[in-house]
Amino acid sequence: MSGERAPSQRVDPLGWLRVERLGKPLNRRMFVARVKGHSMDGGARPIEDGAWGLFEFCFHEGLAYDEGRDQPIVLVRGEFRDPETGSYTIKRWDRHAPEIRLVSLNPDKTRFPDIVVPFEAADPLRVVASYTRALGPADYARRPKPQRLPGRRVVDGRGGLDEQSARLERRIDAFFEGLPNPDDEDEAPSADGWRSRLVCLGAEAGGLHVELGPLLGLPPFVKKLRVVGAEDRDAVLLAANARLRAARAPMSPASGPWRVEAIGFEDEADLGLDRLAAEALPGDAVSVFRLDAVGDGQRQAGRTLALGQVYRLLLPPGLGEEGLGQPLTSGWRLWTVNLTAPPSPLTHAALQALGLSVGEAWPRLSWALTPPVAWRTTARGEVYPVFETGAEVAVQVCGLPGDEAEPADAEPASVFLRGPTGVERLTLPLGGEALVSLGALSAGRWACALIHPQTAVRTTTLVFEVADAAVPRVDAAWTVSVETSPDGGVELSTLVVSAPPGWPVTFSWRALSVAPLATVHADEDGVVEVSKVSQALVERARRVRVGDVLVDLAELGSEARPCDRRPTVEQVRAELSALWNERQGLVRARRGAWLALIPAWFTPVCALLGYTLEERRATTAHSPDDDPNGLAVWRLLVDERDGAALRRRAPRVLVLTEDLDATLRDRPDALDRACTDPREAILTDGVRWTLFRRGNRRRQTVWDLGEALTDDSFEALLATLAEGV
Repeated sequence: MSGERAPSQRVDPLGWLRVERLGKPLNRRMFVARVKGHSMDGGARPIEDGAWGLFEFCFHEGLAYDEGRDQPIVLVRGEFRDPETGSYTIKRWDRHAPEIRLVSLNPDKTRFPDIVVPFEAADPLRVVASYTRALGPADYARRPKPQRLPGRRVVDGRGGLDEQSARLERRIDAFFEGLPNPDDEDEAPSADGWRSRLVCLGAEAGGLHVELGPLLGLPPFVKKLRVVGAEDRDAVLLAANARLRAARAPMSPASGPWRVEAIGFEDEADLGLDRLAAEALPGDAVSVFRLDAVGDGQRQAGRTLALGQVYRLLLPPGLGEEGLGQPLTSGWRLWTVNLTAPPSPLTHAALQALGLSVGEAWPRLSWALTPPVAWRTTARGEVYPVFETGAEVAVQVCGLPGDEAEPADAEPASVFLRGPTGVERLTLPLGGEALVSLGALSAGRWACALIHPQTAVRTTTLVFEVADAAVPRVDAAWTVSVETSPDGGVELSTLVVSAPPGWPVTFSWRALSVAPLATVHADEDGVVEVSKVSQALVERARRVRVGDVLVDLAELGSEARPCDRRPTVEQVRAELSALWNERQGLVRARRGAWLALIPAWFTPVCALLGYTLEERRATTAHSPDDDPNGLAVWRLLVDERDGAALRRRAPRVLVLTEDLDATLRDRPDALDRACTDPREAILTDGVRWTLFRRGNRRRQTVWDLGEALTDDSFEALLATLAEGV
C-alpha cells in the first residue's frame, strides 16, 4: 500500500528456512523473501523472478539514508507505483543531487523504468531492508513449499512453474495420444472413441451440424453413412472420412432426432451405429453453443453464459424478439453473442428474456496475428493448429477480470507455455484484454494455458504443434492478373487466374477478417473459372468500401489484390432512395424498437454513409429511471487502408432517440456522456438526422432524410455525416 494506509501494514513470517553456507554471521534482523518481477533481472548479478533472496531489516527514512559511495540494492516502500509490485520495490539506491533514483537492473527501460524521486518529495520513502544476495538450490536445506490458500492456485515462483509444467505435460501427452483430458473431471473416457455430437457453425456455413467420428474399427465394407432426421432431410458422408477424422453433416435444427445408418447395410444391427444417435433440440428453449479456439460452437448444457466467451444461440420459431439473429431453415434463427466485453443493457435484457444469465468471467484464448500454416486432427477427432518453425506465435487474451473487479493488491493472470524446451511463465497486466507473443518457437508439441490465481476464474488451454516444413512446397507455375479501375479499385470482371490442372484455388474476401467464398479447381488447360465466384466478389465489394480479393493456391502461395471503392454522391443517393422507399413505413411505425430496426434500417443506412455498426458495443446513456425514453448508443466503425494492412477506427457513435428535438433541447449532458470517446455523434430517430459534438450547445442542421433525398440539401447531409464519399 501507499500513502496514509502504508504505515498500518504488518509483516507476518510464513515459517523458517535452514540456510547453509551463508558466508557471514546470522543476526535477528535477517530474513528470506521471494522476489517477484523481472525489473532486477539483468547485470552481473541478476535477481530472477521467483528467486529466494536474503535481506536484512534496516529502516531508514527518505533523505536520512546515505549509502556513501556504494549503490546498494534495497527494499523500498513509498508513495510511488511500481508497474510490477506497487508501492514496494527492490531497486538499486542511487542518490545524486537533486534526486533519488531507484534503478532497475533490467536493460529494458521501456517495460521496467527507473523510479525518480526529487529530494523535496523523498520524505515518504522508507528503506525497509538491504539486499544481501540470492540463494541458490545448494544454499538451503529444502526448497520452501508453495503455500496453498483456499480459492487460490499456485502460480508464483518455482513451485508454480513445476506444478503447471506437470499439468501441461499431462495435457499434451493425452491430447496427442487421443486420450481424455486427465485434469478434466467432467470428461468421461469412451471405450472405443465412437461418438456423435451437435456442433454449431456460422449461418453462412449452414448453422447446425451433426459430427461423427473418428469411427475407428468401422468395417471396411461400409462405404457410405447416412444421417437421417425426423423430417426426411438426410445427409450422406463418406465412411472413409469418418474412420479417420470427425466428419460433419449440415442438418436443419428442426429435423431432430437424428440416427446414423450404413447405406446398403441398413439392417445390420451389429455395426453399433445406434450409439451415434443424437437427440432433438428443444422446440421451446434456446440451445447454447460456446465457441472453442477453432471457432466451432460446442453445445453447453447450462443456462449461464460466461464473460470472455463467444456463443452461438439457436432460437426456435417464436422465441425471442423479432429480428434477433440470422434466419435459418424452418423458422429457426442463429444469434451470435460476443461476451469478450461486458454486454450492453439491451443484450442483457434479450438474454434474460431467453432464460439465460451472464455469470463470472471465463477468459478466452485465441490465435492472433500469425495464422497457422496447417490444421491437423488427433485420433479423437480434436483439431489443432500447426505453425512453421521460426514463425512468431501470438495469442489474444479476452475476458480477464477488469481493473474495477480486482482489489488493489490483486495478482494478474499468467500464460504458462510448455514445450520441448521446458516451461515459461508470462505475466499479464490487469485488465480485460491483452495480446501476448509466445515468440519464435522450436519444433515440437506445445501447450499454453491462461491461469488466474483465483480458482473461481476457469483455466483455458490451447494445444498446438510447431514443425519444420509443415506444409510441403510444390513447384508449379501460377499467375494472377487483374486490371485496375480508374478509381484505384479492382475491376473484378478482368480477374484471370491460372494454376496446374486440377489444382484447387480458394477465393476469399478480406476486410478485417477473412471470409472464404468458394474453391474452384483449374481445368485441364490450367484455367480457373473465375466467373463461378465473381458475383460473390462483386457483392462483397459493393457492400464494403475497403477490402482485398485473396487468391489462395495452398502450397503454391497466395496473392492479395486491393479492391477499394469510393462511391459518388449520385450512387449513394440512388441506393439510399431505394432503401427509403422500401422501408420508410417500417421506420416510422417502429420508432424506438431499435433491435428490430438495427438490421433492417440503421445497418444498411450506415453502410451507405461509410460506416460499420458495431452491434456488440450497444449501450444506453441514461438509466430507465432518469429517462424513460433513453438513448441507445452504438459505435460507428470505419475501415481504412494503412499501407498493405487494413485497420479500423471509431470516429463517431450513433445515438438513437425517439424524440430528436427534445433530446437536443433537454438532454445535452446525456449526449455529452455518450460522446466521451469519440467526441462526435450522429443523432437520429430514424427519419431525421443531425451531427452532435461534445460540449457544443449550438443548434446543428437537422435533415429529414426523405426530403433531403429529393432536394439540393443531400450533398450537405453527406458532407456532414458520411465518411469516404
